[in-house]
Amino acid sequence: MKPLAMFKPSDELTFQTVQLNRERFVNVLTSHQDDDVSVNLSQVNVCDSAGIALLLELKRLGLAQKKTVTMVDVSPLVDSWVEFCGIKPLL
Repeated sequence: MKPLAMFKPSDELTFQTVQLNRERFVNVLTSHQDDDVSVNLSQVNVCDSAGIALLLELKRLGLAQKKTVTMVDVSPLVDSWVEFCGIKPLL
């Protein structure tokens, strides 16, 4: 079984880091033939509303490429933001 495409963003998902993380994700998305891409959020320890918007953008980018994007190992901080924003079903 071949390894799945994996994207691991920086430990901060903030207004200052989202553009770079988006660019890195697009690189992973386009450089792998896999239909599934995992986004490992285990190391994210700082997150703001721009970071949450980025997670939604990653899902949208995946859908545009007909790929499934799955958030895995979600840190407690990100999980609480996602719950607070009411977007858990979208991720």
